[in-house]
Amino acid sequence: QSSELITNHGKNIFILADGMGGYLGGDYASNYVIRKIYKQFANNKNFNITKSLNSIDDELIEISKNDRTKSGMGTTVVSAIINSNNVKVFNVGDSSLYHLTNKSIEKKSIDDNLPGDNKSVITQCIGNFKQPLNIHVFNFQWKVGDYIVLTSDGVSDFISENTLLELINTNHTNKAKSLCDEAIKLGSTDDVSAMVLKYV
Repeated sequence: QSSELITNHGKNIFILADGMGGYLGGDYASNYVIRKIYKQFANNKNFNITKSLNSIDDELIEISKNDRTKSGMGTTVVSAIINSNNVKVFNVGDSSLYHLTNKSIEKKSIDDNLPGDNKSVITQCIGNFKQPLNIHVFNFQWKVGDYIVLTSDGVSDFISENTLLELINTNHTNKAKSLCDEAIKLGSTDDVSAMVLKYV
């Protein structure tokens, strides 16, 4: 996963996407969704989440129909649009976003998983033939000193919220890497991706 910072009239967007459908398809889908959202966000003062994600969903479905190597590809997406102390979160799939203060942690995204033990089965993603998308959108406020953490399920399925809070509050220079390393140590064999944002 890649990430970069793009500003739209004082707002910044951060995106994490976890692809599926084999190495080729999954990698393509996750990079595609990140690039497209960034572009639409940067070029549009009135960025519309629903319109953007549904159009990207259509595009990925078309691409997978016409390219056998990308058949069955899809991607989760979780994103934070930050405008000073206001945060808008949107997600599809089972990548997670948490809001952390120095004492508390709260998950702000909703996992699209089958209930029970079938956590590996997701009920929707971008590029998956099930229109329209049910996009989860939340708004909240954060304050100076708070963190926002975005992770793929390869991290969130293995690290408890308490451990995540502990790791973020330790003096790691690279907190995102420490989360990924911890997930691998705890047995994760899935893609591990994390992004850590701090309000300073």
